[in-house]
Amino acid sequence: MLRRLPWPDILFVLLLLLLTGWFLSRAPVQRVQFYTLGSVDHLTARSFHPAETTAEGRGFRWTDGASTLLLQNQGFAPHRLQLTLKSGHPQQPAVTVEVRANGQTLAQMSVDQQTRQYTLLVPANQVAHGQK
Repeated sequence: MLRRLPWPDILFVLLLLLLTGWFLSRAPVQRVQFYTLGSVDHLTARSFHPAETTAEGRGFRWTDGASTLLLQNQGFAPHRLQLTLKSGHPQQPAVTVEVRANGQTLAQMSVDQQTRQYTLLVPANQVAHGQK
């Protein structure tokens, strides 16, 4: 005797799998990623000088031009990017730093000798596969 396939059950499971895949593609895989430039490799931090360490043990890197951080996106929702920055020598004037995501400018800021934390919102439409 031939047995009929339970098509409604199969369709329900397929629909559930599709919805789960869609949800996971939109939600962050991981809530937070931390990078210390003194510890990341040259594939993540490009065109920076070699890593150095402060007297307090904090890692850092210098840049004197266009440098790139390649960061992994965490889904297609907006992202929050936090940067801790300061300019080089105390005798030097503040420098202008431009932050981009996928070629689009997010912010331009004047960075002086004071260590500051900057928080930027990366809109969902600027979060895409490829370089960040």
